[in-house]
Amino acid sequence: MATTALNSLIIAASRKLHDARTDASSVGDTGRVYSSAMLTDYANRSVRDFLRDSLKMLGPKVFAETFPEYVKTSAALTLSSGSVAKPTDALFILGLMKSDLSLNFEPVKAEELASVLTGGAGLLNASATQPLFYDEGLYIKTLGVTTGDVYARYIRTHPDLTPITGVSGNGKFYTTTANMTYAAAIKELSFSVALSGLFTSADAGKPIMFRTAAVCYSGHIVNVTIVGADTGTVLYLAGDGLPAVDLTTIADLIVTDVGPIDSDLKLNQLWLGDIIDRMVAMGEGDAVRIIQQK
Repeated sequence: MATTALNSLIIAASRKLHDARTDASSVGDTGRVYSSAMLTDYANRSVRDFLRDSLKMLGPKVFAETFPEYVKTSAALTLSSGSVAKPTDALFILGLMKSDLSLNFEPVKAEELASVLTGGAGLLNASATQPLFYDEGLYIKTLGVTTGDVYARYIRTHPDLTPITGVSGNGKFYTTTANMTYAAAIKELSFSVALSGLFTSADAGKPIMFRTAAVCYSGHIVNVTIVGADTGTVLYLAGDGLPAVDLTTIADLIVTDVGPIDSDLKLNQLWLGDIIDRMVAMGEGDAVRIIQQK
């Protein structure tokens, strides 16, 4: 599915930079000063900076009301000794509740955390009927209730987006039990044989599913690397549905041309003018260096 909002940002910013283009992808780079990759970087950085500045100015609660498209509820998270890893796309935890919705956890203010942890906060101390939570690095910590499943309500990060111009297509599939391997540490799906152009750079951003004999996995393609002229292909992936361990035997994979949930910008159109202005400022800041390089 085409990234309509992202593409519109790239095209609008290119016009304001006096380097107008009609195609947001690398196909439209010929004769342009600013490449699609540069404008895409400007767009992602601008959205991220805009959201960061808004969060600082508004605070988390007002931010959530102003930008509901960036608020998300997690799947069930299992507490272990009062700790659970935050969702990988979580920027700020707004709230926590038991998975049966019977009890809410109250957030601990930073200035009260030390006294709460030592039990010296009086009525603010945690209990089984008044559980508390706080952020610590990549984890959510709880007091009062330290086991069981919970849901987290959180502000999500802005994912890096890439332009997709095709509306739809036939997708792609590949079947083998010997030529595909997956490296969990770097989320790399490798093919040891040439695929005759099956994958190209245009596949970045598309969702992918693959399976072993017993388990199905899913994610989306971040980048496509062709290794040599004919020696193989490497897909770099992202997503919460990917394997946690290396795989040496993969039976099938499917790639659809209909984009994933995060394939396009979710920011309300009301704010796109602010993003374009930030992109133009970045482009103008780079203008002298870019022209010199040309």
